[in-house]
Amino acid sequence: MSTTYQFEDDGFPEPYRSTAQTELRIDAEIPNFASRVIGQEQAIARLRGVAAHYIWSRQTDRRVPPVLLFGPVGVGKTESVREVTEAASLPLVEVHLPSVAGHRDEIRSRALTGLLDLYNDREVPTKPVAVVLVDDLLYATPSAREELALVLRDPGKVSYRHRGAKAEMDLTGLLWLANLSYVPTPDNDHAAVIYRQLPPILLDTIRHRIGFRPLGREDLFRILESPLSPARALADALSEALGAQVDFSENALWTVVDSALEQGSGVRGLHGVLADLELRLWGDAVMEEHNYE
Repeated sequence: MSTTYQFEDDGFPEPYRSTAQTELRIDAEIPNFASRVIGQEQAIARLRGVAAHYIWSRQTDRRVPPVLLFGPVGVGKTESVREVTEAASLPLVEVHLPSVAGHRDEIRSRALTGLLDLYNDREVPTKPVAVVLVDDLLYATPSAREELALVLRDPGKVSYRHRGAKAEMDLTGLLWLANLSYVPTPDNDHAAVIYRQLPPILLDTIRHRIGFRPLGREDLFRILESPLSPARALADALSEALGAQVDFSENALWTVVDSALEQGSGVRGLHGVLADLELRLWGDAVMEEHNYE
């Protein structure tokens, strides 16, 4: 079936405003899955639409434009890509932008290496079907971002040796995703933050963008209450080591949430706060065991 797919109206100034809507052909069925990512339902739905369109496009040998994922640090962008590609049975290659000379060739080389690892010495197709996630543009050098734009415009073909023979792989048919994290501003003007970080050539190249929203206080608390909560994992580890039941009270969880919000790094902030707490708890346990004052 054909449906109108809404991309993010991201508020970028012209001429770099995101494509408001694009006609996507979605014939592929992606099984439903219970996402571990909390608070990003709309972004994940858009990402599923992109994946479904990509599956259809490979049947017709059409190229899918690259997509920019943007959002604050630690809100689930990378994990969402992993979940959607797994549900869609799409191979995923994660590439970090290099900080060395010759960025363009290095980006292609890293994508090729990841693809070859996926096939694990099996017969490698000339035109592979896979998703390449370029992570994380926040820490990339300006020249690396410009080189990335040139790769996304024309990924091209790369030559390599396979089983002693010369082979070639066409990277044009891959679905390229770029991941950009940012630190939220007090006015939450993400467009201004991203606009200052990305060169015009990259903004002009990636017109399709999916925004991940900042996680609020309630979102972080839901994460701590979830089955895979890092707080629960810490409590279980302490309970086993100390031989006594350790639980976090509701007030303690809210305290962890508020401390993480001060760091402004989403789930990473939760892990950081809990890691500091773990060190203090283990230190207190050692002090008590040895009767240290």
